[in-house]
Amino acid sequence: MAVKIRAAGKEYKLSDVGPYFLYDKETITTSDTGTVSKVYFQSPEGKSELDTNLQQFSTIPLGWVFEVSELRIIPEPDASYSDLQQIFKKAIVIYKKQGVQDVFLCPAILFNAGCGLMGGISTTESGKTYAIHSLGLPSAGAAFRFPMRYLIRGGETFNFEFRCYLSSAISASIGIWMVLVGILKKPVTSS
Repeated sequence: MAVKIRAAGKEYKLSDVGPYFLYDKETITTSDTGTVSKVYFQSPEGKSELDTNLQQFSTIPLGWVFEVSELRIIPEPDASYSDLQQIFKKAIVIYKKQGVQDVFLCPAILFNAGCGLMGGISTTESGKTYAIHSLGLPSAGAAFRFPMRYLIRGGETFNFEFRCYLSSAISASIGIWMVLVGILKKPVTSS
């Protein structure tokens, strides 16, 4: 039951407010070719807490409001550069609400900053230097911030789709996390 306080003839609902990271991992396998679609935040079933912190299918708990300000895409740190290049060269991210409404569609490469593909480590391949993913903390300017906050309300379904085109099979399966960063508001409850 939610905690309510009455003061001076008014009633106030208490909320627990704090930073929050909602994450989910999907895997692109060596058998995937052509147009590959991975849907994130669809199901926690069969996943460990390292793979996802989603608690319910395609939604967050009722009463929660998640104000999303950033999206990050983080491939596993041991992925090969050539595989990552093929995956992200022709990839898009689609945010869907209620299963059908496209909120936005955007090239995936825009989100690969701040713990993503464009981290602080570089490598040389064929005489060129490339920035690749890093597990280091990003600088404030490295993270892609949405131009507005997107609200995800408990009970409303949502998904993010990562769609890429692979002209040939990748050399090893690669897990890719999608991380939503923002502020979570949830009602304070009493026992």
